[in-house]
Amino acid sequence: MIKRAKQSLPTRLLIKGLDLIVPLGLICLELILNLLCVGTAVNGILLLLFITSPLWISLLVCWWPMFIIIVCILRFSSLRTYINKITTEFALYLLYNYQGRHRKNFWDILYTLLSFGLPNNIVA
Repeated sequence: MIKRAKQSLPTRLLIKGLDLIVPLGLICLELILNLLCVGTAVNGILLLLFITSPLWISLLVCWWPMFIIIVCILRFSSLRTYINKITTEFALYLLYNYQGRHRKNFWDILYTLLSFGLPNNIVA
């Protein structure tokens, strides 16, 4: 019979230490990678805003009276309730009554929007 040698005390301590350090290291790595991803997305949006700034600044300067008029019309008239009613009826028609491709696309978009808040293992 071959006898197994008992692990020495430093080896057991090293294994216990690695059992603690490795998961913490993996969690830290995941957090760092998620922060890099969010930072990249934010920087991309800021770059897009900077590149297109001549367009939206000129639109804002030229069209601000029209924006104020549209807001006042929607705020102080019954047009807002009419638009809200038509939009709601159209969405309900697409979700429940329509039998074409748009109904499937609408449900897919709704599911995608709802699944953003779920953990990845549930969505996948």
